[in-house]
Amino acid sequence: MDRRAPTRTYLASAPHRPERSRLVPRRRPTGRCRRTNASVASLPLAFAAERRQRWADIAMAIPDGWTDDMNIPLPEGVTAATLAEFVVSSAAAGESHDARIEKLRSWGLPPDDAELACDRALGGVFRAGTISLENEPSADKDLIAHASYRRCRANRALISAIFPKHFPATHSDRPEDQRPWWKFWG
Repeated sequence: MDRRAPTRTYLASAPHRPERSRLVPRRRPTGRCRRTNASVASLPLAFAAERRQRWADIAMAIPDGWTDDMNIPLPEGVTAATLAEFVVSSAAAGESHDARIEKLRSWGLPPDDAELACDRALGGVFRAGTISLENEPSADKDLIAHASYRRCRANRALISAIFPKHFPATHSDRPEDQRPWWKFWG
């Protein structure tokens, strides 16, 4: 491609204002997109799919030093289900966050693990409030959230007790300024 070739022009017109029509230089194409598209198009289909998958793996890779495993080491005699049950029931009863943390520390959890356990259990409750079943936490990588998710899917009243703003118990709890979706335009 000759980069010294003259640029073409086109008429940029404004039909409602003919006096504003003018000749505007067209930008020279860089050729990058065309070359990339041609190189990928010439590859065998299986190789192109493998290349796309490799890029997806790189984009979704977990950085060094990070993990997607949210499990914590639990003290002897404490299971993820009892921990999730305690956090969910105390949050539904209106107990303060600090009181929950102190109780978990008395069970033998370090402060950071107690915070993480509360976070994961309440995360499972919030995910249980959503409609999609795709939001179920992994039983392998997030056992506490999975236990609280299962508990709250079985008893949906817990979800509205913990997160009343996001998941009201009845339609009468809905704010007046929020309309149902079918009355959006009317």
